[in-house]
Amino acid sequence: MPLSQPEYEVIVMEDVMIPVRGRVRLATDIYRPALNGEFLPEPLPVILERTPYNKRTQDRVERNCRYFARRGYIFAIQDCRGCFASEGDMDFFWQEGPDGYATVGWLALQAWCNGKIGTTGTSYAGWTQNAIAALAPPNLACMWVNEAASNGFTSTLRHGGALELRFLAWLYWHAALNTNTTLKKNPEVAAVLESADIQEILRHLPIEKGGTPLALAPSYEQRALDILTKSDFTELWKDPSVNFELHWDRFADVPTVFSSAWYDSYTRANLENYVGLSQRNKGPYRLLMGPWTHGDSFMGYSFAGDIDLGPEAAIDYNTERLRWFDRWLKGLGSGVDNDSPVSIFVMGGGNGRRN
Repeated sequence: MPLSQPEYEVIVMEDVMIPVRGRVRLATDIYRPALNGEFLPEPLPVILERTPYNKRTQDRVERNCRYFARRGYIFAIQDCRGCFASEGDMDFFWQEGPDGYATVGWLALQAWCNGKIGTTGTSYAGWTQNAIAALAPPNLACMWVNEAASNGFTSTLRHGGALELRFLAWLYWHAALNTNTTLKKNPEVAAVLESADIQEILRHLPIEKGGTPLALAPSYEQRALDILTKSDFTELWKDPSVNFELHWDRFADVPTVFSSAWYDSYTRANLENYVGLSQRNKGPYRLLMGPWTHGDSFMGYSFAGDIDLGPEAAIDYNTERLRWFDRWLKGLGSGVDNDSPVSIFVMGGGNGRRN
């Protein structure tokens, strides 16, 4: 059976404010299929992406939102708490499970949703998916998790307790990037956050409370201090939004792809999630590993650095995701049932084969 075709127009419901805990509302753009300027009348499956990186980024809109909406899916893309158009204070990864759970529940209640919700996203937006799955909302139907965490203490934020410095840098970088009006209360605050010299700050560790520009963004500063100073395996690191491995036994048992790259920082975490969950649940689960670097835009490339690894190194990410969602959200015979559960690009062999 052919895959869903781009046969629909797209109408966007902008900044739908979805209520979550703490009387906070999260700004969500909802891309809906249409014909002749009217929404399709029947309830449809929804694909959800939750991102801290601005839901209106043009590349993300075209490659994700409009791509799937044209093919008969409703695509909901949400600014995470405290990010861009959403309300509340950004609390890094610790906020994502409850907020994602509430979002899935809200979507499932809408008349235009048929009750089946899939998720997608890369990096932080992969992390938000795992955080949802750890709480197992009843309407979560399937996931495609690309390059995301397993255990924040042993193989992501920290590695066996040692801090991965880029996450500290990320907090400074994101505070500068984020245009949220609660964060950027006035031009002076924005100017200080946006002009912070991250490399210079990291040359003078440890940081102290109030000692860097993050003092103007208290929720960011607190999480920076947490990940920098809390090196013991305390309750902080057991939270289901941060430590998925600890909560695999209660994960949503839904069809899931875990994809990552040999040159990605989430390589170990991706393998851990696949092994841990496929041993516990029915899934089905699929593992996909390629010779890429971090980010889904590189999955269509056949080269890494200066080396062209041949045509088998590249995949069509959207087509593969469409096959997955067509099978598990629409019930179409997309061929994924015949796919190998493990597909890896074998490095060092010279022939670019996949096993």
